[in-house]
Amino acid sequence: MNKIKEKIQRNELLISVRTNLLNQEALKLKDIRSVKIDLVNRLKTFQKQYLDGVDLLNNERQSSQRQRLATLEASIDRSKDQWYQCLSELKEVEEKEKKQINMVLDARTKLRSIEIMQEKEEQNLANLKRKIEQKEQDELAGQSFSRRQR
Repeated sequence: MNKIKEKIQRNELLISVRTNLLNQEALKLKDIRSVKIDLVNRLKTFQKQYLDGVDLLNNERQSSQRQRLATLEASIDRSKDQWYQCLSELKEVEEKEKKQINMVLDARTKLRSIEIMQEKEEQNLANLKRKIEQKEQDELAGQSFSRRQR
């Protein structure tokens, strides 16, 4: 019975460690997702700047005065470069997010396996206690019966 109690205590410690690990991995995932949200917002901003610039450039090309044509083209190129840079960063962050999701799932699986072991050990302890109690009750009943027989 002491061995089972020791296993239960070790499992409790492991559950605590695994829970902390799961929380850390989940926090990292939350941080990555926060960065991803910021990048998506920046991506939308650069996309809007680019599309607005294209509209301005098209209007400038259709007008008789084309004095700002070179400036608008340079501005559009810059917006497109920023948009592409942000898209590249977003792809990198999405890869990190996928890896981190796997880390969270792995940590959750490991925690669950320890919890299942803990449940089995607790069940084993409860069964052992019931057997001991039953044995004691049987002995008491046997002693009581033998006293009556005398």
